[in-house]
Amino acid sequence: MTLAESISTCFRKYANFSGRAQRSEFWWFAAFCLICLPFSIFIWPLAFAVLIPTLAVSVRRVHDTDRSAWWLVPPFLAVIPASLIAFSAWLVSVMDQDEAFRSVAFLIAIVFLVIALGCCVLILALCASSGTVGPNRYGPDPLRPEAGEG
Repeated sequence: MTLAESISTCFRKYANFSGRAQRSEFWWFAAFCLICLPFSIFIWPLAFAVLIPTLAVSVRRVHDTDRSAWWLVPPFLAVIPASLIAFSAWLVSVMDQDEAFRSVAFLIAIVFLVIALGCCVLILALCASSGTVGPNRYGPDPLRPEAGEG
């Protein structure tokens, strides 16, 4: 699958969280999102336009490895508290409050961010691994759809 085919497929399956996605579909779309990232700072709707297709292709990619989409949840569970704690620490530092609290808050935020980074590495490893050959519980093999359902 080429870059253009991947972008087309991901936007055509905009909110399709079922089925499977081959590696090239996921990685070409990830490359497209990385290209769009600097522009999304200035054009906010662009970031939101690729958010749902990115989640959908990620779910389909994890399905291709015969795993549940729940594997995508842990990074979000670690990033959200880390972000809130880091923001709180930043607020405290701006208000020139207690140095000890600020240090502890930053330490906790760093721990959560390291956990989130580890989860993201796990997800990337899952997305980089080859999918199951032939049909699995999430649908037919995207590389060999002619093989049928089984």
